[in-house]
Amino acid sequence: MGNLIKYLFLVFMIFLVVDLPAQDIFSFTGNRKKIEIPFQYRNNFILVKIKLNNFIPLTFIFDTGAEYTILSKKSFTDLLGVNYEREFQLVGADLKTTIIAHLAKNIDISLPGVKARSQNILVLEKDYFNFEEYAGVPVDGIIGSDIFRHFVVKIDYRNRKITLLDPGRAKKTKGYESYPIEIKSGKPYLTNQIYLSDSVTLSPEFLIDTGAGLSLLLYTNTHPDFILPATTVTGNIGMGLGGFMKGYLGRIKELNLDPFSFSDIITNFQELPNDRPDSLLLTTRDGIIGNGVLSRFTVMIDYNRSLLYLKPRKKYNRNFSYDRSGIVAIASGQRLDKYVIKDIIPNSPAAQAGLLPGDRLIRISGLPKLLMDLPAINKNLKRKVGKKIKVVVKRNGVRKVFHFRLKNLI
Repeated sequence: MGNLIKYLFLVFMIFLVVDLPAQDIFSFTGNRKKIEIPFQYRNNFILVKIKLNNFIPLTFIFDTGAEYTILSKKSFTDLLGVNYEREFQLVGADLKTTIIAHLAKNIDISLPGVKARSQNILVLEKDYFNFEEYAGVPVDGIIGSDIFRHFVVKIDYRNRKITLLDPGRAKKTKGYESYPIEIKSGKPYLTNQIYLSDSVTLSPEFLIDTGAGLSLLLYTNTHPDFILPATTVTGNIGMGLGGFMKGYLGRIKELNLDPFSFSDIITNFQELPNDRPDSLLLTTRDGIIGNGVLSRFTVMIDYNRSLLYLKPRKKYNRNFSYDRSGIVAIASGQRLDKYVIKDIIPNSPAAQAGLLPGDRLIRISGLPKLLMDLPAINKNLKRKVGKKIKVVVKRNGVRKVFHFRLKNLI
């Protein structure tokens, strides 16, 4: 396999190769001018509860980087007796894989306090990802900007709530810094300065993407002055809808969101294919800013005025941490309460200790068994360099114990 790095981040990016007609029929329930939607925050993803046709409760990713709403499990619209009118082809996160989707019309989507009636949504022919393995909770699709771009969107990561505000009344921005953005196909783009190194400065165009669990992604072939950092790892840098993202993982010197700045940011690097579809060329940007950065702020996106507002949280410029073990764990079992090693990073402490993909995690030192879940496991494996870790697994029904010390991988 070589030095492949799998599942480092999940990125749910898709690109339509055709236009999708939409109907804009939205309303708040009751006589309200704003509504608050609670969300779960799991592994750097915003998860909201919705209902299809006031009947089927589902969990969707709240995704400013997606133009359309997508249902990943066709069985639900089959249950509703939906007639699929057209077939579409999508380009997956690997920028190569073709994904088949169907148009479902006149679907009502309800979130707490708001209804989007008679919507056109995309329904995937099959579930191209098993996100619940990585989040530890069921996930059924993506809420795209076609649902919420008619409002001012406020995302409060600290209190786990999204506020949708009437654009005519959303004027209070005390404590926020404002940034001009461009709205293209319903998605927000910010042009901003980065320092790849002491000698290379770029001003790339970033997609502001709450559907990306990473901090930063840069495309390596959209700017003539781009160079990779001196130290990177190579291989599959993440998994998204339809396939793996091949590229590099490293750190850049600085991201400047004046007056805020971030140093040594963990960054994904991906090369855009030369033979990508024409429609993908039209939506090309230089990179993505994801939840790893956005969650350090309270974020407001004013689609009507083309403005982004950021209000920093405490310790917003803390270090960007990354796994120091080499273990990539997923949830399994009917109730997603069992944990299995999906992959091991080559030459990592876990690999050198002898752990293998397929090992079932029983215990990790410093983590009580009753508190084991994916966020707790991942946090425990990011502890300080040199920390001794004891891992108990079952392999082919046999209990095995391994010891290693954490170290920086990038």
